[in-house]
Amino acid sequence: MTAHKEDGARDNPFLTAALAYAAEGYIVLPLWPKRKEPHIKQGKGFRGGSKSPDQIRHWWALDP
Repeated sequence: MTAHKEDGARDNPFLTAALAYAAEGYIVLPLWPKRKEPHIKQGKGFRGGSKSPDQIRHWWALDP
């Protein structure tokens, strides 16, 4: 996986890791800091995760 400068991955190790996991086929889900609770507003809980790099970048842009 190559990170693009404009996606902020080089500045954020968590985004870099999330994109790498998604590239390997894992579903990524942002969590609240220090909690194992989904930090997304779709209301799908752990089923709201994604493998889409665009979706992952969107989440990190909203709340890095």
